[in-house]
Amino acid sequence: MAQLQPNSQFGSYTIVRHIAGGGMAQIYLAKVMGLAGFEKQLALKVINPEYADEDRFIQMLIDEAKITVSLTHVNIGQVFDLGQVEGIYYIAMEFVDGLDVLELVNGLHSMGERVPCEAVALIGRQICSGLQYAHTRKDPTGTPLNIVHRDISPQNILVSRAGEVKVVDFGIAKAAGVSTKTQAGVIKGKVHYMAPEQAMGKKADRRCDIFSTGIVLWEMLTSQMVYSGDNVRELVERVRLANIPPPSTVRSEVLPALDKIAMRALARIPEERFQSAHSFQVELTKYLSAHAPDYGSTNLAQLVERVYAKKHNLAAPAPDEHLSKDEMILDIHSVIAQPLDPGEDQARLIVETPQGQTVRPLDAELVMGRAGQLAIPDARVSRRHARITLTEAGHYVLEDLGSANGTYVNEEKIPGPHTLQDGEVIRIGSFRMTFRLPVPQQAPEPVPLLLISCGNHTVEHLLSDELPLTYQVQVGAVRLGGMAGRVVQQQGELWLEPLPGRQNVTHNGAEATAPVHLTPGDTFQVGAFRFEYRRELPAVG
Repeated sequence: MAQLQPNSQFGSYTIVRHIAGGGMAQIYLAKVMGLAGFEKQLALKVINPEYADEDRFIQMLIDEAKITVSLTHVNIGQVFDLGQVEGIYYIAMEFVDGLDVLELVNGLHSMGERVPCEAVALIGRQICSGLQYAHTRKDPTGTPLNIVHRDISPQNILVSRAGEVKVVDFGIAKAAGVSTKTQAGVIKGKVHYMAPEQAMGKKADRRCDIFSTGIVLWEMLTSQMVYSGDNVRELVERVRLANIPPPSTVRSEVLPALDKIAMRALARIPEERFQSAHSFQVELTKYLSAHAPDYGSTNLAQLVERVYAKKHNLAAPAPDEHLSKDEMILDIHSVIAQPLDPGEDQARLIVETPQGQTVRPLDAELVMGRAGQLAIPDARVSRRHARITLTEAGHYVLEDLGSANGTYVNEEKIPGPHTLQDGEVIRIGSFRMTFRLPVPQQAPEPVPLLLISCGNHTVEHLLSDELPLTYQVQVGAVRLGGMAGRVVQQQGELWLEPLPGRQNVTHNGAEATAPVHLTPGDTFQVGAFRFEYRRELPAVG
């Protein structure tokens, strides 16, 4: 199989472009289509054909998927799917639009700059947050999974253009219950970023990840590699000795407090390092609180955007365009709890967010941007980026307001005012939204009906507004337990909104952790209670 081409099909995925490649696999940006014009972008890791029959490579891919699919954390790249197409295995993963740390360091170096110390501390803190979650993850029975990444390196730390930090590539991670076994004395991982004991072939534990994170921080601070040279034997020996100078010996403005944190992570003896990623994270948090209390993801996003714009020959954001704290407040954690309730006779935008979809009504005018009526927290987006206006003829017209990076419809940059058609997809920065015309009124209108089953009993529930998934639901003598979420009707559509950390909720057999748009025929389950969604005509009389 040659390299997959843009717009070609790979199973249910449409290839957008090639992102990167290595000896084992190729990475592609792809998209998957759903109902009513729904479209989601993701990254596909496709194993190279020459390894399609190599059991150990296939097993590494399967192990990576098994480990990462169980990890749901803001600082870990999510895995959605594992499959094969014509004998070629792949993993479908979260697409992170941005740079890896190596690209960030090299990009700034080419501009005569280094990564700001406060950015290094912030990135390090987020890495530790993701690692702490992975290190302490347990299976459903409460048994520790003992996950160790074993391959922390600048290439495996992604920083998005929104200032998010993601740990990725658990391809050689170790976890209890996962089939790949490492023979004693076998070295796995990138030698330059190994802990000394890892380079000696000893058993890797979470403190190896802490040491590797220390190397990443050292290289971000200095714009240099800790170890250089091509002689593998000499390199392994230097890694085992771990004779690493403080970063301040290379970069004088590194403060003693940050020096101390980095060198503790880089202690040769594991017992002298941070004993957990959490304790590492706490010290980086203290450093930021003392020396850069106002530095956050917005600042990091602006830094990434400058490097990204130079790399891709894009127009960089205007230097005076900074988000205020108030402008960054945007509740995208619930697609249900919207203050506005557009009726079916009203045009609307369906906006994609990391947590799901949210519906925004359209009136006479809607300004979109960092300080617009529809707030978009993206460093690439202008304060007043674009607007949609309703003409006297009843058409909705999209207009770019002179932004630096443009406004796109169906992935084509609009050169001027554009009359929107039903189902067209608008993209501003990293945010995508689908334009929907009013839905024609029909009479009689089917009403939403939930069939609720528990054991041998079934009851019907007509949903007029909202159904909390709690004690209110009772079938026979059995009542639902504590609050697990709710079902809400809005704009004539039904949404299931689970509450994270409460009872497990599944939708059509898959775990639901974010709001889900329900369609007739869907089923979902909370504990012993099964719900089936139907729409039926109301009874006459």
